[in-house]
Amino acid sequence: MEPINPEKLPNVIRNVDLKKIANVIIEPRYMIIFVIAFFCGLRASEISKLRKKDVDLEHGVLKVVQGKRHKDRYVTIPDLIFNILRLWLEYIKDIESEYFIPSIVGTPLSPCRLNKRFKQFCDKAGILKVEYIDKSGAKRCNYHLHSLRHSYASYRLEKGDNEINIMNELGHVDLRMTKIYAKTAVKARKEATDKIFPNKDRLRELIEKDDKELMKETMKALLLELKKKQSKEIIEMEVSE
Repeated sequence: MEPINPEKLPNVIRNVDLKKIANVIIEPRYMIIFVIAFFCGLRASEISKLRKKDVDLEHGVLKVVQGKRHKDRYVTIPDLIFNILRLWLEYIKDIESEYFIPSIVGTPLSPCRLNKRFKQFCDKAGILKVEYIDKSGAKRCNYHLHSLRHSYASYRLEKGDNEINIMNELGHVDLRMTKIYAKTAVKARKEATDKIFPNKDRLRELIEKDDKELMKETMKALLLELKKKQSKEIIEMEVSE
């Protein structure tokens, strides 16, 4: 089993920045990738290999086949994104590819490509920062596609979900890996702190919307965009970036 360093905390993308990212994504296929990564917590490699038949809307689950450590698992689909996935499946059903988000030639998009595009979106949204430069001279940034998976886990924990559920959804083999998110779920700890030390006169600069309102405007825009496009147009993409 891989060693775990519980002191190294992952970067979590907060709601305000999630909305900034969503607002700069204009290509439906990349919005679908964004939605699956955040609302289902899939890894880039798992999104890349996801097939049409793995999306079971009847039972509300995604089947991750041969994920990390070659393990299969089922991931639940939130009701919030159900119609988005249903509509996407309708538009790609005639595409000659088994993959849920195929490339122009029907093969899966590479995880490297997904990460590259996500960083571009973060940069365009004005939230991408270089944290350090590694030994090879490569720039290491604060956010990458996997950050959406971290955000998914942290968000579930903040909303009161238990660690076993989150562990199973993420496909972790060690609960210690999941417990790391207890340190990133600062909202729940902040609320507990405010209850202990109340300040009724404090003005709140940021008021978070109800769960059902999370990214509601973005979802509506995506639905409208998908309805306007033909099947071939949705899956169309540039040969090289």
